[in-house]
Formats: sequence, C-alpha cells, structure tokens
Amino acid sequence: MFQQHLPRQSLEILKICRPSSFSDWRTVVAHKRASVFELSKIKLEVLLKKYPDIGFLIYRKIIGLLSERLNNTNKDLIACQQELAEIKTTGILS
Repeated sequence: MFQQHLPRQSLEILKICRPSSFSDWRTVVAHKRASVFELSKIKLEVLLKKYPDIGFLIYRKIIGLLSERLNNTNKDLIACQQELAEIKTTGILS
C-alpha cells in the first residue's frame, strides 16, 4: 500500500501504531485521502522515547491545534459578549 513510499524510520513507527477502524465514538473528518492510525497512551510513550524528534513534531502539532481552537473559542466568546452588551443597551432584555 502506501508504506512503500515511506522512509525506513516511518515503517518502524507504523509497527508501533495500528490502523484504526474507529468503530466506537471517535470520528475523523478528512478533506482529502488520508490514512488513520490509532495510538494508545503506552504506545505513544514508546514512540516518543524511541523517536524524540518525532515526538517533538507530534507535540508541536497538538499544541498548534489546541492553540488555534482556544483562539477561535475566545473570538466566539468576545462576539457573544459584544452581542449581549448590544442587546442590553437597546433594552431588549429589560
């Protein structure tokens, strides 16, 4: 499959991960063709210990995603606060 296009280190990492069926509550949405792998906490720790450079990239990506989500939530909250303040000043909630 796609494994033939990966560097040797990536093939070793794929041995730690396993393809996921996502038969339970998890949902994945992709905008283009993607391969999804499930990684348990223990296997993630093994991966990070064996490949710290990849661990750095994984954590960096997670931090970036969480930061983006928090920023979007803050913007939404500010917009809601402004809308509520406008409603209060017009007397609609009086």
